[in-house]
Amino acid sequence: MPKTKILILYTAIGQGHKTIAENLGRVLAGQEFEIRLEDIHKVQAGSLVTITTAIHQLINRHVPIIWRWLYLSDTVIYLGRKFRMRLARRHSQRTLALIEEFDPAVIIATQTTASAVIAYLKAAGLTTARFGIAFSDFHLHQLWLYPQTDFYLCNIEEQKQEMVELGVPAGKIFVCGMLVEPLAPADVESERLELGVLTGTKVVLVGTGSQGIGLSERKLQDFLERLLAKFNRIGLKVKIFVVCGKNAKLAARLKTNLNHEAISVLGFFTPMARLYRIADAFVTKPGGLSITEALSYQLPCAILYSLPGQEELNIDYLRRASLIMPPVSRRQPDVYRLILQVVEEVRTGDFRRILRKNPQLAAVVKTQLPDEVLQLLHS
Repeated sequence: MPKTKILILYTAIGQGHKTIAENLGRVLAGQEFEIRLEDIHKVQAGSLVTITTAIHQLINRHVPIIWRWLYLSDTVIYLGRKFRMRLARRHSQRTLALIEEFDPAVIIATQTTASAVIAYLKAAGLTTARFGIAFSDFHLHQLWLYPQTDFYLCNIEEQKQEMVELGVPAGKIFVCGMLVEPLAPADVESERLELGVLTGTKVVLVGTGSQGIGLSERKLQDFLERLLAKFNRIGLKVKIFVVCGKNAKLAARLKTNLNHEAISVLGFFTPMARLYRIADAFVTKPGGLSITEALSYQLPCAILYSLPGQEELNIDYLRRASLIMPPVSRRQPDVYRLILQVVEEVRTGDFRRILRKNPQLAAVVKTQLPDEVLQLLHS
């Protein structure tokens, strides 16, 4: 009997959408589905994709407050609903060709660019595949929702309740948590030594996000130097790993300017599990996937900064659920208070002990889909 074919579409602008797609693919491939993953920006490559991607990154790097307005504006939501299908119609032909070639029974999108294209193809009667949308954050944005969607894979109960209030039938919504890879057995002490961490040394992991966008180089360098100085003053040995994502220029400059044996700048690093396993604290921005991966290792997360818009909304949920250490500021950090928070956690491990007992941890961190979702996909 042939396997049910599932096409999973994502974008790789942010690592989260891609990793969610890969985790979905891993889980479903193990359930006797035939899986194909495709980056919608590569499928529909062209000037529009290039220009919109460049504009998105330019705004987030240099004028993030504009992105905040765009993300939260009711006017933008109204205009987005009005024109998104027209735009998708003009940039859907290659996706349609892919669908005709692969002939999937189910299509799942993990980002709204792909969702818009599939919604248009469904509305136009050009595909009869069942259409699902998977979320990668801890809030809900109305432009993620399409009437053509057959099912939603959301992460938390609050997303489901908000969708129901917006008129989405409850039977279309499945609360799945956020999929991450299962923890693999590892010799943590050997891994520490391989990464240059001596016995008795604490580890702080600092992440700037997959794009390395947000905090300025000067402020990041200042934070790292002051954090190390605080550890030195209290006599606590520490190794600080800095992961700069795809921002190779930032990584190169930090390597040149931070001439400290206790600070290692790694740039883009994979698999992050090697660092999560040995870290005592993770100083990061509140991307949905990276936070969840860290939580799967019961790793305390302190918020270094957040991009205006979606990451601010992620903080709201994570703070309410006590899944992150209480943020010391809304967006840009209060460096002094943040350093005190991180040092105290590394010294005592108090928040980690609380986190291990938090029932919300198991509700968010998942390695498998619910049986009802697998039954839906098999039907």
